[in-house]
Amino acid sequence: MKNYCSFIICFISMLAFPQGEANFWYFGNKAGISFASGSPVAVTDGSLITGEGCATLSNAAGQLLFYTDGRTVYNRNHQVMPNGTGLLGHDSSTQSGTIVQVPGSTNLFYVFTLDRETQINGFCYSIIDLSLDGGLGAVTANKNVLVYSPTCEKIAVVKHANNTDYWIVTHGWNNNSFNTYLLTSTGLNATPVVSNVGHTALQNGSNVTDSQGAMKIAANGSKLAICYANSNVSTLELLDFNNATGQLSNAQVLLSDSERYYGVEFSPSNSLLYVSSGSNGNVYQLDLNASNITASKTTIYNNTSGAHYPRSLQLGPDMKIYLAMSNENFLSSINTPDVIGTSCNFTLNSVNLNGKICYSGLPVFNQSFFFTPAIQFNNSCEGDTVDFSFSSNQTILSANWNFGDGNISNAISPTHIYTNAGTYPVTVTITTPQGTGSNNRDITIYPRPVLTKNVVTLKQCDDNNDGFSAFNLKEAEGLFVANTTGLTFTYFENAIDAQNDNTIVGITNPITYTNQIVSNDVVYVRIENTNGCYRVGQLNLNVSTTSIPSSFQKVFTVCDDVLSGSNTDGIATFDFSSVTSEIQALYPVGQLLTIKYYKNQADALAEQNAITNISNYTNIGYPNAQNIYIRVDSQVNNECLGLGHHITLNVEQIPFIENKIIRNCDDNHDGLFGFDTNNLQTTLLNGLTNVTVSYKDQNGNPLPSPLPNPFVTTTQTITARATNNTTTACYDEATIQFIVDDLPEAFPIAATLTTACDDEVDPLSQDGLFPFDTSTFQATILGSQTGMIVKYYDVSGNVLPSPLPNPFSTASQIISVEVINPTNTACKATSSIPFVVKPTPRINTTGSELVCSNNPNFVKVIDAGLQDFSTINDFTYQWFLDGNLLTGETNYDLTINTEGIYTVVVTNAQNCVKTRTITVTASNIATIENIVINDLSDNNSIIVNVSGSGDYEYSLDGINYQISNIFYNVESGTYTVYVKDNNGCGIAQKDISLLGIPNYFTPNGDGYNDYWNIKGVSNSYNTKTTIHIFDRYGKLLKQISPLSTGWDGTYNNKIMPSSDYWYVINLEDGRIFKGHFTLKK
Repeated sequence: MKNYCSFIICFISMLAFPQGEANFWYFGNKAGISFASGSPVAVTDGSLITGEGCATLSNAAGQLLFYTDGRTVYNRNHQVMPNGTGLLGHDSSTQSGTIVQVPGSTNLFYVFTLDRETQINGFCYSIIDLSLDGGLGAVTANKNVLVYSPTCEKIAVVKHANNTDYWIVTHGWNNNSFNTYLLTSTGLNATPVVSNVGHTALQNGSNVTDSQGAMKIAANGSKLAICYANSNVSTLELLDFNNATGQLSNAQVLLSDSERYYGVEFSPSNSLLYVSSGSNGNVYQLDLNASNITASKTTIYNNTSGAHYPRSLQLGPDMKIYLAMSNENFLSSINTPDVIGTSCNFTLNSVNLNGKICYSGLPVFNQSFFFTPAIQFNNSCEGDTVDFSFSSNQTILSANWNFGDGNISNAISPTHIYTNAGTYPVTVTITTPQGTGSNNRDITIYPRPVLTKNVVTLKQCDDNNDGFSAFNLKEAEGLFVANTTGLTFTYFENAIDAQNDNTIVGITNPITYTNQIVSNDVVYVRIENTNGCYRVGQLNLNVSTTSIPSSFQKVFTVCDDVLSGSNTDGIATFDFSSVTSEIQALYPVGQLLTIKYYKNQADALAEQNAITNISNYTNIGYPNAQNIYIRVDSQVNNECLGLGHHITLNVEQIPFIENKIIRNCDDNHDGLFGFDTNNLQTTLLNGLTNVTVSYKDQNGNPLPSPLPNPFVTTTQTITARATNNTTTACYDEATIQFIVDDLPEAFPIAATLTTACDDEVDPLSQDGLFPFDTSTFQATILGSQTGMIVKYYDVSGNVLPSPLPNPFSTASQIISVEVINPTNTACKATSSIPFVVKPTPRINTTGSELVCSNNPNFVKVIDAGLQDFSTINDFTYQWFLDGNLLTGETNYDLTINTEGIYTVVVTNAQNCVKTRTITVTASNIATIENIVINDLSDNNSIIVNVSGSGDYEYSLDGINYQISNIFYNVESGTYTVYVKDNNGCGIAQKDISLLGIPNYFTPNGDGYNDYWNIKGVSNSYNTKTTIHIFDRYGKLLKQISPLSTGWDGTYNNKIMPSSDYWYVINLEDGRIFKGHFTLKK
C-alpha cells in the first residue's frame, strides 16, 4: 500500500517564491493596504474611488506598478496615466477589471474591463505600455477593444498548465456559456474556448441581477466557483476547470436560495470554499472534500446585529482571506482558512483603513499568484522505497535533500529507504530563477506488524469423506499475531497477489472457504496495520476423515410452545444434552474431546456460533424441523475427529381449536334452551384430522363426545380438548359458552293515549297532526324490565328517538317498537303504537247576522258553516242561544228574528266536536229628528240629525248615498232627504227647501232666465213670503209672490232698461233679506 503525504512549505527567504505582485491593494474610497511587511498595513495615498470592482498590480519585488477601477488607470505615483481615462468598465460592476502581464513581456499589460449589468460596453481590453511616460506607463492606442457583448460582471484569471500563458474566463448573458480566452506572448486569442455548462444567466423582465456576483478560479487551476446574485433565487455553483484546455465541466449547484451570494474565494489548499451573503451579511464555509458539499455548509460569521455586511473576498499573499466590509473603515479576515469549521478564525474588522472607506469590491488578481507548492512523498513503512517530489508553478533549478537519518540527495525527485521505523526531520533547499529557500518537516516511518508465526495450519473434518471441507480462515488470525487489534486480514490463493494487495482476486468468503486441492491446500494471509504497513503469512489447510458413523442419528420431537411468543410458529424448546454421553461412548475412554453442536453445516465447519445451551435450545430460524450438526475436536491438538448431521429436531403442530360462543334466546322464560350441536364438532375442528375431541362441563365432569343434540342447558361454559393421535399427543383446549339470554317483553300502550282529535283552533287549518303526550310510554312498554334497549321506527322504517319526544307530534301512523336484550340483540320483542289523529268538522267557527227590531216579520236563516254542503248528513247539530239549549233545534240551519249569541255544536262520526258561534245584532229604521238648513249663502249646506240603532247612509236623490249626514254646496231648491238603514230595516225621508236669490235674469224671450224670482219656495215652505222690487232710485216697480213665475222686467208693461234693481224679501219665518240683481238684455 502506498501512502501519499504532503505539507505546505513556508519559506524563510521572501526571495524563494515571491508573491509580490499582490503586495498592494487599492479599493473603495481611496482605501488601500500593503503587504510589504508581511501583514496588511493601511496606505492612504490612493486616488481611486469605486463602489465595486478594481484591480492593482505590483512587480515581483512587491513594488506598485499601477491600478484601475475599470474606467481610469492610475500610475504608481497615483496620477492618471496618459490616455488613462474613459475605459469602458464601471465602478458598479462586481469585477469591473483585472490586469494581466503579457507573457514574455516586461512592459506590456492587458487591462480587461466589464460593463455593469449586461450593458452594451460588455467585455473589452486596453493595453498599457510601462515604458511610456518615463517608465510610469500610458494606455496605448489599443484601447477599449471590444471582445464581446453583453456579458456578466464576472472575470477570473489563472495560469495555463504550461506555466507561461494565461486563461481569462468570462460568462455570457442569457446563456450558460463560459467564454475562456487564452493570452499568449502574441496577444489575446479572439476565439474563446466555449463551455456550455451549468446555470443559465437570464434576464427576468427588467431584473438583470443574475449578472452580479463574483467568480474565482482555485490557485491550482483545478476548480472554478461562481456566484449568481439574483434577487429572486441566488445560486452558488462549483465547476471543474482544465487549465490545459480551458474547458469547464461537472457543474454542481452548492447553494440555491434567496441569499444573493456575492463574494467567493478558495482557501490556499483549494479544499475549502467561502462565500458571502448579500441579503443578510453572513459568511459561509463549504468543505469541497465532503461527500455532500452542500450539507457541509457552516456559518463562520453571523450578522445578527445587521451592522456589518461583508461583500468581496480575496486571498492575500499572507494566505489569509480578506473581506470588504461595506461602508466601513475596516477589512475583516479569515486567519486560518484551511481549517474546517469556525476554527478558521473569522475576525471582524481586523484591518484598520485609517479613516478610508471600503465599499463592496476588492482587487481582482491572477489567482496563480497564490499557488503554494508542496513536498510529496509515498511509502511510509520501514523497508519501503520512499519517493520524494516537489510540486511548484516555478522552475526548480536544483534541490538538496537531507532525509534525517544521515543520508542526503541532490536529486530534484529522490528516493530513499528507511530501515527502521521512527520520525525523521526532512529538510530541503530549493533554487529557482527567483531565488533560494529552505523548509523542513518531520515525517513518520511506520513499523510493520510483528508475526509470532510465519506459517500456520488449520485442520478440518471431512463431512462426507471426499477430501474437501469448508474452513473458517479467520480462526488462524490469532495464531499469526499475539494481538489482532488494529490489524486487517485479507486472504489470497497465491503469495504475489497477497504482496500486491490484489483484492480483485482475493478470497471473498474467508469464513466458508473450501480447499481447492484435495486434503491439503495453502493460502496466503496479508496482515496490515492502520498505517498501511503489512506482512504476508502462509496458512496450510488439512482435511481429515470423521469418526462418527453416519448411522448415529437422534430424533427429538416436542410440541410447539409459546416461549418464542407464539405457539404457531414452529419454534419450541429442546433438550438434547443426553447426546453428549452417547458421542463420548464412540471414542476411547479417557480421550480428551471437545464436543460442540451447531445450527448448520457452515457454522460447524467454520467453528462459529456454537450452540451454548443444549438442554434448553430453541430452534429460532429453523421452524418446524432442524438438523443439528455435531463437531468433535481433540483437546490436545485441536484436530477434528468428527463432524456431521446426527440430530434432527421436530416441532409437532398443536391441533388448534378456537373458543366458541353459542347463544340463544330463552323461548319460554324458564332459563333453559335446547342448543343445536349437530355441526358443532365439525366447526370446532375446522378441518383438523387425526385428533380426538373430549368435553367437560363447567364443574369438570365429562360430557359425551360428540355432545347430545339438542344439548339442553342453562347458561354455562364447557371445555373442549382436541388431542393429536400421536405419541407426543399435543393438544389444545378451547371453551364453548352456551348462553341462554332473556327474551324481553313489550307491553301495550292504552289506545286512549294514542287517539285524539285534530287540535287546530280553526278546523279549516287542521293539518292532521297532534302532539301526543308520550311521557309514560317507555315505562309502560318496559314494565319492570331493566337494562333493555327500546327502539322506535316510523311507518317508513326510519329510526325515531328513544324515548319518543314529548310531546310527539305526528299524523295517524303505526309506530313499531322493539325491546332488545343488549347482551344478545337477537333477543327482542316487538309491538306497535297506532297513533290516530281524527279529523274535526270543517266549519267556519264564527259568523254574524242582524235582524230588524222595528219589523217583527223580518227573519234570517243561520247555519252550522260547513265547507262541504254535501256532507250535511254526516254530522249532528245542537243549537244554543246565549248559552241556553234550544230544545229540538238539531238541524243544520236555524231561522231567527231575535238578536243574541247563537252557538251550534257540530259532531262527526268519530265523536270529534267543533262549535260555531254566530253573533246576531238588531237594527231599525232611522228617525229624522231635525234638519239644519243653511241657505241664501254662497255655500248652502244641509245637516240631517237622526236617531236609531241602525247603520245609516244619507241621500238627497234616493240614489246616491253618503255616510256623512252633512251635505255641502247644495243648490237652492226643494229636496227630499233620504236616510237608509244599511241592514235593510227601511228608509226614512223628509222634504226640505233651500232658498236662493238669482244675481241676474235676461228677459229676452228665449225661454232661459226670462223671469226673476227667489228659488226654493213651494206650496209647503214660505208661501206667505212677499217680495218688493225697486229701481236704483227707490221706486217700487213690482211686488211678486214667490209662488208666481216672477218679475218679467217690465214696469207698466214697458221693458225696463238693463241695470241693477233692488229687492226686499220678507220671509214667512220672519227673516228679511235686501239686495240687488241685474237685468241683462
